[in-house]
Amino acid sequence: MRKIAVVKFGTQVLAVNGQEFNYGAIKRFAHEIAAVKAAGWQVVVVTSGAMLVGRQQLRNPNVNRSFWPEGIEKTSIPHRQVLSCFGQAELTRSWQRSFEEYGYPGAQFLYTNDHFADEANRDMVRDQIELCINLEGVPLCNENDGETAAEVGKRFTDNDQLARLVAVTLGAARLVLLTTVDGYFADGQLVKKLTGQESWCPDESFANGGFEVSRGGMESKLENAHLAMMAGVDSYIANGFLEDVITGILLHGKNPGTFGPGRKAV
Repeated sequence: MRKIAVVKFGTQVLAVNGQEFNYGAIKRFAHEIAAVKAAGWQVVVVTSGAMLVGRQQLRNPNVNRSFWPEGIEKTSIPHRQVLSCFGQAELTRSWQRSFEEYGYPGAQFLYTNDHFADEANRDMVRDQIELCINLEGVPLCNENDGETAAEVGKRFTDNDQLARLVAVTLGAARLVLLTTVDGYFADGQLVKKLTGQESWCPDESFANGGFEVSRGGMESKLENAHLAMMAGVDSYIANGFLEDVITGILLHGKNPGTFGPGRKAV
């Protein structure tokens, strides 16, 4: 396995109290990623948060609110698409500005399920991201919500799925799924190591998929961690609010949450 890590940041990890986009969080994560890059790792970012940022963009006093009734994005696909487009531009710029402080350019990659539908498309994804990495850039990946919101077949289940597909396509060594809880819990206890045989039992105390501008939750993280493990990728589910969570995993071999060892080829 190459020293590539795919790190997925959920919307709530990038939010303050689940409501406001937290630019400081991106700066903190960029600092950690720069540290692990300096130590020889290459990091691919999979970032949620476009719709959250889009809502803040629409607070601009020049926006004509008569075309945006309160809550319209919940029922109108065009409004949801436009919300994502407003947010995606600023989301990417925020990551780019943060990485530029450390001398690394950030490159935006927007995907639909079609990009992973067959070998030829997966090869294209791999070649593009690897070129970005070779140029010492930081790939910034997200779902192309502006295109997929209207076409169910093109949508990912969530960005946990996208992160896993990117990790497997690249042959990454690590998949890190950052969330707002400490990991996967069973019977109220944190599971430190996955076997691949776990089944999901909903527990509202530890589920995190209810935020209205995010998708997924612990069920998705567990499923995609299992699938990544089967493909040979070591997988982690960890709390993104923990200090130095990325450097702890990649530089110091820590398991701050739940770890699933990748199945090794025979």
